[in-house]
Amino acid sequence: MLIQAYPSSNTKFRFELSNDIGAEEVIYFIGLNPSTADSNSFDPTSRSCHKLTSLWGIDAWAILNLYPQRAVFPKALNRRVNRKLFDENTAFVRQKLVKKNLKNKVVLSWGNAVFTRAYLKRAAVLFIDELVENQIDCFHMGLTANNQPIHPSPQAILKKYRSYSNVVFKSFQKEDLIQLKASLLV
Repeated sequence: MLIQAYPSSNTKFRFELSNDIGAEEVIYFIGLNPSTADSNSFDPTSRSCHKLTSLWGIDAWAILNLYPQRAVFPKALNRRVNRKLFDENTAFVRQKLVKKNLKNKVVLSWGNAVFTRAYLKRAAVLFIDELVENQIDCFHMGLTANNQPIHPSPQAILKKYRSYSNVVFKSFQKEDLIQLKASLLV
């Protein structure tokens, strides 16, 4: 399987990881931040996204993020936002969402770590606004105790569902997205 990372050789940040080269139908996961996966290898989260995509009967997936800095643990993210990087990532994700084909699906999946940094919450709010404004259907795999869409890590998936085959993708209604946004503004 061919995996592509954009930018491909950067070890400090990544805007996208995908296998959607020319695919007609793609599942976009919007996660928190990129970890160790690259165009040569999966990490646990990207491997999980690959498994989850096949449950929908779709071969192509792409992982976008609230912030593009690569870090294994959210607390390792810079305390202060790199404004240029934040703006570039926001523009990149917005372009992907608006360009979205009607067959594509968007799965919000950033987990509770969104509360780790203020700029992560700000990015989530911007993307929620984009989804609502453009009437883009989106999904989640369940909500955390803090009402955030669960992260696609193997630990989170197996804790909630015990098996990938039990995962249920639930649709976010407009009111749900407005409520999700409100939870990020506190």
